[in-house]
Amino acid sequence: MASSIDLILLGMVYDQPRSAYDIQKHVEYRKLSHWVKISSPSVYKKLRVLEQKGYLMTTRQREGNMPEKSIYSLTKQGRRYFHELMQEISAQPFEILFDFNAVVVSLNKVGKEEGLDCVQRIAESLKNTQAYLSIQREAKKDIPYVGRTILEQQLSVCETLCTWCDSLREELENSDGLEKMKELP
Repeated sequence: MASSIDLILLGMVYDQPRSAYDIQKHVEYRKLSHWVKISSPSVYKKLRVLEQKGYLMTTRQREGNMPEKSIYSLTKQGRRYFHELMQEISAQPFEILFDFNAVVVSLNKVGKEEGLDCVQRIAESLKNTQAYLSIQREAKKDIPYVGRTILEQQLSVCETLCTWCDSLREELENSDGLEKMKELP
């Protein structure tokens, strides 16, 4: 199974060897956990796994009085694996998951007012996210192309979801209740 974390980590050392700490800081700085499933602990664990599989090699380096640190670089096998992952991940079906769908699928369990309140909260959250992303876009005009495209993607998703949320709210407001949303036996 293709791993997006493997792809990200291999990509980070593709052109320049880096320490695990530098990679982890780069993940945090670029806020990659907002766009893909990656965390600081997974960085360290995955680097060791990629090294064990022969995709990365490690050299030890010391700077001044600092402790020795491992510097990861890509092997030929790792470079091939990177390109395989690029092809595989870009072609695989993807899931679109939103936590608020747990609320949406349960709207038929609550009264109309509570349902409308929940939909309004979802809409407000989406608009807050959209506003935050817009501020980020304006504040970081010099953001590299790949980061900018992901930011634009997320803004487009928020805009579409806001429109969807408005339609859902309108449908609920014009309904006699949520009975028509009841599940079939």
